[in-house]
Amino acid sequence: RLRAVRAGRDEAAAQAALDALREGARGDGNLLELAIPCARARATVGEISLAMQPVFGRHRAASRTLGG
Repeated sequence: RLRAVRAGRDEAAAQAALDALREGARGDGNLLELAIPCARARATVGEISLAMQPVFGRHRAASRTLGG
């Protein structure tokens, strides 16, 4: 299904929207406002996340055992 989404989208528009999101993440842009054009250009949630990963990093869950 992802292949079909990527095949049917305007790749240049999707990349432009993802680039704008990446630049907004580096500054003080409104990320939700910048993510909406990405979704409208048919960028996947993974691509949107990867666009912001260099700026914010990736969450790593810590496993802890609580006692008591």
